[in-house]
Amino acid sequence: MRLLPAFALILALSSTGCLAPPVEGPQIDDIPDGFAFDPNCEVSRSLIAGKRPIGQRCYINDPRGDKPDWITISEYSELLSREDIEASYKAYVETYLRCVPDSGACETAGELETLVVDGYEGAGYSVSSLYRGEERASYQLILPHGDRTYTVRVSGRKGKHAGLPWAKAMARSFAVRHASDLVPLQIAAALAMAALFAGAFFWMRRQRQVETPEELAARQGPLAFSENPGAPRVAPPVLTDAAARVGGLRRGFSSNPQGTVIELERLRDAFAPNPQVLQLLCQAYLRVGAVDKAVAELQRAWPVLLAADQLRPAAQLYLELGQAAFSVGLDRDQELLVAETLLAQGSWEMPSHIFGRLLAADPYDKKAAAGLIRIAENRLRVPGGRAQAGQLYSFLTKNCKDSVLQRRAADAGGRLMGSV
Repeated sequence: MRLLPAFALILALSSTGCLAPPVEGPQIDDIPDGFAFDPNCEVSRSLIAGKRPIGQRCYINDPRGDKPDWITISEYSELLSREDIEASYKAYVETYLRCVPDSGACETAGELETLVVDGYEGAGYSVSSLYRGEERASYQLILPHGDRTYTVRVSGRKGKHAGLPWAKAMARSFAVRHASDLVPLQIAAALAMAALFAGAFFWMRRQRQVETPEELAARQGPLAFSENPGAPRVAPPVLTDAAARVGGLRRGFSSNPQGTVIELERLRDAFAPNPQVLQLLCQAYLRVGAVDKAVAELQRAWPVLLAADQLRPAAQLYLELGQAAFSVGLDRDQELLVAETLLAQGSWEMPSHIFGRLLAADPYDKKAAAGLIRIAENRLRVPGGRAQAGQLYSFLTKNCKDSVLQRRAADAGGRLMGSV
């Protein structure tokens, strides 16, 4: 009877898949407890400037929380040099990391350091963030490997998943596994599994021989059932009447805002991701003043909205968030897409902020500069828009490093000043 805890542990390990053979391809050595594979992840902040990954593998802890912990592995077709890595590090810091006075929000990066991971030399750096008193430590690795480059981003803030040493250790355990490397591990795993099941079988036979049902019940006590984390995932049901439900919730929001939020959260958690539900939930969070939750919801909703060809609603959410939208963490191409969509809808203030941020991050960004010039030219055509056009031309003259576009803005600004 004393063997019960040991064999219970054996059965638990077997059922949760802890003894399963490792996965072929890019992988972390040992995924921490509580992290689950996310097949639909889409990382908004690329660690390599101007490049899109050709593949990603993500693990997430507390996916429904406001700020979950995550491990992200991204694969790029290009093989980066040390100079490329340093340029990407500089671009990332200048684009995404900043401290906002009096807001309690601050993100800073550590120095770029050389690391040897899986036999290849790369570089990594830490990122520390503080928002409303909550600290988060991340570590980001850029690793040229064979004929391509991998990046690993590890971020945690909860319990044993917090702190830079943990994040760095996880990133350094990265390896690219090949089929030939896995054969010994698979054999060992199969032998271990067979031995464990055999031991459990003989123990259960022995228990049946020596214990009566009454003795068994007295020893076990009340049974507690819990979800088996190793069981196959069942796809959540599709919300077939989304339009009717969301329409009713939208109409009832003014009379019962908190109840509307609760019901939307229930629909989000109970059904497959639905763009109408996610859009209204993000808006509802904003209406009740939960800006942080609105930002987190748009982060999760963004790929769902794009996949459903709902770019206009996604851009509208970005507009409604105002300055908080820049915390969503879209990459350059996504922000350009938002700016162009909003311009087509007749909005110009948020697009000018987006183009301005992108140009400040990269003075040679022709698309951002050209977007600001278009906005300035459009402002000249509306009553009272001359002052706004002048401010945009002045900003371009000082910040744009593309000689053609900078000259075009300077000449237009000069003509505008001369006509006053």
